[in-house]
Amino acid sequence: ILTLSNTLYVSSVSPLMPLERLISMPIETFLHFIILVSVSITYVLKEKKKRASSFE
Repeated sequence: ILTLSNTLYVSSVSPLMPLERLISMPIETFLHFIILVSVSITYVLKEKKKRASSFE
């Protein structure tokens, strides 16, 4: 399980990571990262919709 600090660390380091390192990363870690990102994007979009509807 990825913690938030781990994810932040990974996302800040990943541009500097060699491609081989990324390829050798376990699929589970990659999936966790994708799920985390998609969940946070969904949350942000929901919040934007809430704010937009409350302004009307």
